[in-house]
Amino acid sequence: MAMNDWKMWFATWDGRGEVKAVKNPHNFPTNQSLYYSLPYRFIEYQVKSYGGYLQLPVESEQIPEIFLMGYNRTLVFRGQPATEIFNGTIQIQLQETNFVLHNGTAIDRIEFLTVLAYIDRILIRMFPTKGRYEPSPRSIVMDSASDYQRGIGKAHFVEECRCPAGFRGTSCERCDFGYNRAFVGPPMGVCMPWEWHRNRYVPTSTTPRTYHYV
Repeated sequence: MAMNDWKMWFATWDGRGEVKAVKNPHNFPTNQSLYYSLPYRFIEYQVKSYGGYLQLPVESEQIPEIFLMGYNRTLVFRGQPATEIFNGTIQIQLQETNFVLHNGTAIDRIEFLTVLAYIDRILIRMFPTKGRYEPSPRSIVMDSASDYQRGIGKAHFVEECRCPAGFRGTSCERCDFGYNRAFVGPPMGVCMPWEWHRNRYVPTSTTPRTYHYV
């Protein structure tokens, strides 16, 4: 997909508050941060991209900030010096070793998979050229595994697990239908049935017509 495709979104973010959509990047002030905000095909459920590569064009020797946002977490690409720019393109492997939380804290594999499973936004920093923001005509590519044989090799990092009750997904990273995540036990919590949530959080005096599952 070309970075200047009509389906591409744009956004501004100060690193703290709300991410705000930008309709016209050409007229956006260059003293403020502007980001490519990747559209639907790159977000929502992206666990099958784990271990694959995000390939994107760069217009200078400066590696852009890249943020993955999902499940109330913001991950930032480390931007390591070893990252190579080849023919104006960089390849970033989508693994937990290449990303940290926004506060600099390291993450583990489970946390990274959970963000990929519920990803809301992928933001890529834009840099102004000739005094204005100009979306690149070059393409961005993100690897994703498929259930079908396409003759281009295997996705060795993508699992296909047999999940315990309450979990689903190729790596058991999501809660099954009828279950919600409870943040007890492991860092990313466990998937517990709705009945457990109701018994734990809903007062006994609440009638069936007024309580809601959490």
